[in-house]
Amino acid sequence: MPNEYEHNIRKSKYLREISKLKQYKMPLKRSRSGYEIEFNIIDQNGDVNNDSKKIITECKKINKEFPIEKEVGKNMVEITSLPFRKIQKTALYFLENIEVVENICLDNDLFLLPLGTYPGQFKEKSWKKKRYVYPANVIGPDKYYYYYSHCFGFHYHYGLPWGVFDRKAKFLKKTIKSKVKKTLLDSYNFLIAADPVLTIFTQSSPFEGGKYYAKDTRMLFLRGGKKLKYDGLYNKLQLLGGLPPYKQTLSDLIQTLNKKDKRMKILFEKTGAPQDFIKKKDKLDFVWNPVKVNQLGTLEQRGLDTNYPGICLGVSVMVKFILRAIQQEFYHVIPSDIGIEEPFKLEGNAIFIPSHSHVRNKMQYLSAYEGLKNKEMLNACSRFYKLARKLVYKEYIKPIKIIKNMIDKERTVSDMMINYVKRKGYDLDQKLPKELCRNIALLHSKKMIKHLERTKKIYEGLE
Repeated sequence: MPNEYEHNIRKSKYLREISKLKQYKMPLKRSRSGYEIEFNIIDQNGDVNNDSKKIITECKKINKEFPIEKEVGKNMVEITSLPFRKIQKTALYFLENIEVVENICLDNDLFLLPLGTYPGQFKEKSWKKKRYVYPANVIGPDKYYYYYSHCFGFHYHYGLPWGVFDRKAKFLKKTIKSKVKKTLLDSYNFLIAADPVLTIFTQSSPFEGGKYYAKDTRMLFLRGGKKLKYDGLYNKLQLLGGLPPYKQTLSDLIQTLNKKDKRMKILFEKTGAPQDFIKKKDKLDFVWNPVKVNQLGTLEQRGLDTNYPGICLGVSVMVKFILRAIQQEFYHVIPSDIGIEEPFKLEGNAIFIPSHSHVRNKMQYLSAYEGLKNKEMLNACSRFYKLARKLVYKEYIKPIKIIKNMIDKERTVSDMMINYVKRKGYDLDQKLPKELCRNIALLHSKKMIKHLERTKKIYEGLE
């Protein structure tokens, strides 16, 4: 646990950085990156703990601005990082913030679980804030509170191209320069195309409630729908929670965003939400697609499982440098048949991606159920890494090596968990005993402590 002196240093440094960021009234040309990660809390027996309030309170005592918040379940905390233009700086704040929370948990005989779902069963307890109650009424309270309390994710934010976002209206501008307009659409479409690959890299949720569902159970639970063949959270509301199609024009994108806002407000009215609550909501607020335009003025990839911080950061480094090339060097993103056969092929300054129907109907499904064991997805993941490897700065090769090792070994965290269960003598169609689920959770929670130290040293050595 950091001593009082270390806490004071961290506090003053953090507050100075916040004051600097408040000086900016519009997006900078060099976009900033930001992170959000949700952790489940477990105790020393490996059982889920619902006392997140105590952990949050102790963090706020260190610094009332400390970036930790409640999430739907009382078993969860969300930790964020200040957004900076230099990814190393953002990464180090992110790691330090996790480290502080981890140390507070350890002082209270608790651990942070770096997985997308808890392997065993537990009874969730949820916060009944207005922000959760009214959407829960739309979707169905039992389904809403169960899935959101049992799924934990990593969200990556990257600033929208300069000049496309109206910060006062918290919405896209209708009239912007054609060149910048193109980079917005290319960035948005690229993140959709990359989703099945990125979700493989971070998949860590093969088991939930003692059962095996898929290598990315969280994807099934939260997205649902016919394409994934699962009755998930947004099974009947794919417009608001499914992986969206590409957009070819700014008008198309704006029209769809307005349609989502209108649809959600109608549903709120039908289920009894008060008008003052509905009117206060920004247009981009109540949208839960895996790729979305955020009301903060960012593009957000929110479809990824919580995982070890080094894996999450490795993925974000690759995405950051590809989006940088699209937005600052005007690389073109082209959906095509070439993109199906050779996904993420770089030719000149053109990046070829598969058609959105192929991404959403086939690749998304293969990502969730088969992962790197599927030859098409292994090829897509390898080609994505090669594209990123060409575009990242030399000093950032080391942080993405963790992804290269994953591809070479054809083994994700989900694969590691599945192999562990099989070694213990269980088949995937069997319900896992409670003790085994506890052991899996403890194994990964304890492993993350040393992982944090190693990852921090990697990012400290980038200067």
